[in-house]
Amino acid sequence: MNRKIFTFLLILILLSSNLMAKNIKLWHAWVGPEKEALLGIITEYEQISGNKIIVESYNIDSLQARFLRMVDEGLGPDLIIGPSDWIGTFAHEEVIASIDEYLKEGEESLYIQTVINGCKYNGKLYGLPESFKCLALIYNKDLVVSPPETIEELLKIGKTLTDEDEMRYGLVYDIENYYYQIPWINGFGGEILDSKNNPTFTSKEQQNSLNFVYSLQHGENKIMPSEINYNMVMTIFNFQLAGMMINGPWVIGDLIKSDINFGIAKLPKVSKTGKWSGPAVGAEVIMMSSNAKDRSATYDFIKFLTSENTQIKMATAGHLPSRKNVYNNDELKNIKIFEYIKGFKEQSEVGIPIPNALEMNIAVWQTGTIMLKDILSNDVDIIKATKAAQEKSIKLIQENLKK
Repeated sequence: MNRKIFTFLLILILLSSNLMAKNIKLWHAWVGPEKEALLGIITEYEQISGNKIIVESYNIDSLQARFLRMVDEGLGPDLIIGPSDWIGTFAHEEVIASIDEYLKEGEESLYIQTVINGCKYNGKLYGLPESFKCLALIYNKDLVVSPPETIEELLKIGKTLTDEDEMRYGLVYDIENYYYQIPWINGFGGEILDSKNNPTFTSKEQQNSLNFVYSLQHGENKIMPSEINYNMVMTIFNFQLAGMMINGPWVIGDLIKSDINFGIAKLPKVSKTGKWSGPAVGAEVIMMSSNAKDRSATYDFIKFLTSENTQIKMATAGHLPSRKNVYNNDELKNIKIFEYIKGFKEQSEVGIPIPNALEMNIAVWQTGTIMLKDILSNDVDIIKATKAAQEKSIKLIQENLKK
């Protein structure tokens, strides 16, 4: 009799635990080592929590649109991993939920301030950052003994390295991409959007930054090739034909394989303003869908994915930890990649959160890139080009947002 009762109770316990277990659906676009690391972390969470994580991966180019469409139809996942500049669109369309009510007092301070601030929209927090990305100065230690701290030092070092006959240059980067222009705008004291989210292409600060960038390819301060694109940047640097490049953490793995003796430094300060050339810092954010079936369980998984232990594991896959304490971890300090991770962390602290306002995708990114191409490749006057960009961006905003 006792044995039957014990068996019956055991069955009840197993049934109740299965009923209590939650199914949580996650969408992401990670590939390669980061995907493998994520799947291992998910297995660990399932064992600890008893919950089941249903994972679906999509191409990054289709993930945002698919999420918007499916959640709008009442479907989609419980949470999504994506860049912080999606937050504005997602929040505006009400497809993600604010997590403010779940956050404990002081929890925000555990993260790098620039990174956590990029997860906010209109004063509300819409996710926790698993990691971040930003540009920094990457230099060849065999060619550049000490990285420049000011733009004057950048030009001085660059000119000693530049020999156009030998196709050698001081600096290379994707100069016609507006994302790469943001550090110089910040360094010259400018901003991307004003307090009302209007573009600022015609500001004196933006125009000063454009004059500086133009000089990198023209005249006595020329330290870059006249023509350059992203693929050329990596080729030139890998063949040690450039002492410095501006790039992001996504190239660390390839650089380590190349055996180049490289370092990471902050982009140089603009002496006239005293400001660092701060890049746009974008977070990789875990966001909760507005359709999440069990928000408490979903947030529990978000916390696990952004915990210190998880971030240490993801760092070995090339991710930059968003939690400050992770950089004090002895295990992480002992791996080769830590030197580079730390360099990007120091750069992020003088950067700005990548703007996630709707106006950026509607009117700034593409317009800014076209403006740079006009100035640098088509020799359009800077005043004329910035005026055209401003007029075009305002028109796009008026057409799309009815401002």
